[in-house]
Amino acid sequence: MKSILFGLGALALLVAQPIQAKAIDKNTAFNLCKIEVKSEYLGASRYRLTRIKDRGQGFKVQFMLYYPEGNQKVTCELNRYSGVKTLTAL
Repeated sequence: MKSILFGLGALALLVAQPIQAKAIDKNTAFNLCKIEVKSEYLGASRYRLTRIKDRGQGFKVQFMLYYPEGNQKVTCELNRYSGVKTLTAL
């Protein structure tokens, strides 16, 4: 009986690993936000990462965009589990 319970416990741990691997990591969050910012804010000569913060449910990535007429800050908030992105011009 103990061996069956031990086997089921080991199986549960093996199945739980891939579920946690689906969460977005910091590098993926940066790349997804960078693509979104580049597609939304055209014409900038440079897109520079200013800050990236890990906030429980997601990431807050801040970019500095350089235009010929001036600079602009943009914040991208990305949900770690659903992948929903929200852009805010500061």
